[in-house]
Amino acid sequence: MKKIIVASYLIACSSAYGMSSTPTTSMPKDFFVEKINGASCSADYNRSTFYNDLNYINELKFQNDNDIVNSSSLTVKHEELSKRWAKLLGITYGIANDQNQNRAKEVVNVLVDLAQSNTLLDSLTPGETVRAGCWINGDKNSPCLFHTPQHTGFTMIAMLYSAIVLEEYMSPEQKKVLDIYFKKSYNKFIKPMAKAQLGQKGLYEFADYGLGILAYARWTNDTQLAAQELKNRRNSFIKKIEENGFIDNNSFRGNRGYWYHTLGAESALGYALVARSFGYNFFKDPKLGPELKAIAEATLLGGVDYNRFDSMPDRGRNASKDLEDARPHMHQLSVSLPLIIEQEYNIRVPIHSRYNKLVQLESVGRFIGFNADCYYDSIN
Repeated sequence: MKKIIVASYLIACSSAYGMSSTPTTSMPKDFFVEKINGASCSADYNRSTFYNDLNYINELKFQNDNDIVNSSSLTVKHEELSKRWAKLLGITYGIANDQNQNRAKEVVNVLVDLAQSNTLLDSLTPGETVRAGCWINGDKNSPCLFHTPQHTGFTMIAMLYSAIVLEEYMSPEQKKVLDIYFKKSYNKFIKPMAKAQLGQKGLYEFADYGLGILAYARWTNDTQLAAQELKNRRNSFIKKIEENGFIDNNSFRGNRGYWYHTLGAESALGYALVARSFGYNFFKDPKLGPELKAIAEATLLGGVDYNRFDSMPDRGRNASKDLEDARPHMHQLSVSLPLIIEQEYNIRVPIHSRYNKLVQLESVGRFIGFNADCYYDSIN
C-alpha cells in the first residue's frame, strides 16, 4: 500500500509539471544563484560608507509599524523598513562578490543583533488584520492594516536572504540565534501571509510570499518544503495569469493597471529565475511557460499602447480612478523587469521617461529582493 501511495504522489507531481519525471529540488548556496559573482552584484555596495550603512540597517530594531498602520489603502508608507532592508541586501551581495570575510562577519553581527532584539516580532500579525479589510466601500483613503504584516514580513525575508548568502561566515552559536528568530518569523508572518495570498486575487511582492517560503526552505535545507512551495506557486500562477498575459486584479486596477501589472510581472518572472536555480524551469513548463511569455508580451503592449491598460474594465474595489493617482508607466520598483524580459524572450519594452527617472533612485529590487543583472552575471 505504501508503495502505491508513493508512486501515485510521484505521478501526480510529474503530471503537475508536465514532465516525464519529478524535478530534483536543488538548494542553491546563495539562494537565487549557486554563487554570487559579477561586478553588477556590487553595484549597490558603497565600500566607503559601509559603517554608516550598517548603523542605518541596525536601526530596524527601533522601528515600529506606526507608519504602515497609518497608511491608506492606496498609498503605503513602508520606506523606513524597505529602504533599510534593501540596503542590507545591497551590502550583502557586494560583500559576497568581494569575498570579504571581515566585513561579512560584521554584517552577520548586525543580523544576530536584530534577531536577539526580536525585531518587528511584536508587529500586527495577519490574523489580527484579516477582518479589518482594505478599500472599504471603494475608498482609497480608508486604512489597510493588511499592509502592516505584509511589509513587516518582507523585512524578515530580506534578513533570510542576507543570512543565507553569508551563512559560511557564521559561528554555530550565531546560526542558532538566527534559527530561533527565523522560525518565529516564518510561523508568525511568512507562512500565514503566503497561505493567505494563495487564495486571494492579484500577484504581488515576493511572488505572494512564495520567495519567503523558498528562502526559509533553503535556510532549513528542507527540500520537501521547497518542492511543495514550487508546486503551489506554479498552480497559483496558472490561476492568476490569464492566457493573454494580463494578471487577474493587477492589470485591471484602473489608471494604475499597467503600474500594478508590471509589479506582478517582475514578481512572477523573478520567482521563475529563482525556481530555475532550485531545479524547476517554469519558463519551459508546458502550461505555465506560455503564460509567463504572455506576461512579457502584455508588458510590451502596455509600453507601446498604454491606453489598452487604461481602458480595461475595473475588477474589484481597489481600482484607481482619480486622475491624480494615474501611473502611466512601468512600476519604478520593477527594476529588473526590462532585463528579464529581454534576456528570456528577446523583447525590448519601451521605457517611459518617468520610469527611467524614478528607477535611477532605486537599488536592490524591492519586489523580489535581488537584481536580475546580478543573477545573469552569476550564472554566466
